[in-house]
Amino acid sequence: MSTAAQQIRQTGRAVGHGDWVERAGRIGLVAKGVSYALIGVLAIQIPLGQGGQAADRQGALRQLASESWGPAVLIALAVGFACYAVWRVIEAVVDRQHEGRDAKGLAKRARSLGLGVLYAASAVLALALVRSGSSGAGGGGTGDEKQETARVL
Repeated sequence: MSTAAQQIRQTGRAVGHGDWVERAGRIGLVAKGVSYALIGVLAIQIPLGQGGQAADRQGALRQLASESWGPAVLIALAVGFACYAVWRVIEAVVDRQHEGRDAKGLAKRARSLGLGVLYAASAVLALALVRSGSSGAGGGGTGDEKQETARVL
């Protein structure tokens, strides 16, 4: 391996093991926790007859889009989901947890990569809901919103 390639690899590892990655992961974990709390609230509302949305992450995000304060929360969640995605992808690529290169380690790293992709899609979905909510005539569950969600997923 050439000296330039070694320097690039070392720089990449140093960046991947930096404090900013840890902070991004923490921000992402907060967003993940908030999304689970929202799902829990929706799940409680369904049997009480106060809500008809499915109690999953997509349903929670759609419900938020219909609230007056929803776009601000959706943007915050999108940032958090993006941070979580970056943390997971970097964890997989630079092996932050020192999982190794054996089959078990590679499987754990592949899981991290998959979670990174999933949360990146969640971030894009949240932003798409903000965009469709601000460009539409308000109200959740519009056809445009459903089309945008389907396109993102």
